[in-house]
Amino acid sequence: MGWLSAFSALARLFNSLTGIYRDSQLRRAGAREARLAALEAGQAKVKRLAEITAYLDTLDSDELDLRLRQYQHATGKLRMGKANQRG
Repeated sequence: MGWLSAFSALARLFNSLTGIYRDSQLRRAGAREARLAALEAGQAKVKRLAEITAYLDTLDSDELDLRLRQYQHATGKLRMGKANQRG
């Protein structure tokens, strides 16, 4: 084995190791991005829930009952002959 073929083998090994390192860095960066996206989605859900809760706090009982009946009617959860019992 000549020195040129040994140098070529070392260069291929270095290129392979560099590629493996680069791939691991890309995977790590992708995982960070996925975690960040999940965190942002969770924060958006919490913010929306807080907005809904604040809005519902402004409504009185009669308005809430009316909205509940409308929702149940629209989704088919209120069956004929069943009354919406106030808790």
